[in-house]
Amino acid sequence: MKSEIVSLSELEIIDFFSRTISDFPSFREEEFRFKYARKLSSNASFVVMRNIKGDIVAMIAAYINNPPLCYISHVSVLDEYKRNGLFGKMLAFLENVAKQHNCSLIKLEVKKNNAPAIAAYKKNGFVADCMASKDSMYMQKLL
Repeated sequence: MKSEIVSLSELEIIDFFSRTISDFPSFREEEFRFKYARKLSSNASFVVMRNIKGDIVAMIAAYINNPPLCYISHVSVLDEYKRNGLFGKMLAFLENVAKQHNCSLIKLEVKKNNAPAIAAYKKNGFVADCMASKDSMYMQKLL
């Protein structure tokens, strides 16, 4: 599998979100899922990986339109593809794209109780930045 940067329609995003509800309880709320998909499809760039059938199995949604910052808004990998290094491959691809857009910093927000995500981010060079809320923190990586 290789990473690619694409635009996605609201329906493609909603379909993928419906397959990641176990990781994102807020996606159970249809209204939230639809609003978030609409926002991302209008404003974000997507780094995706697809299986042999062409289905999206992993996604990073990022805003790379505000240099020097590239902001990752969403990361998800389907359960059956987790722990295969897909996030690291997509991140490396995103970093190259971000550098081409004059970005020197990648930032994201993560729930403090999401130990697997935090471990993956740290493994890929992110460091804790500051608290975003009582339940979440920002992490960042210099490019």
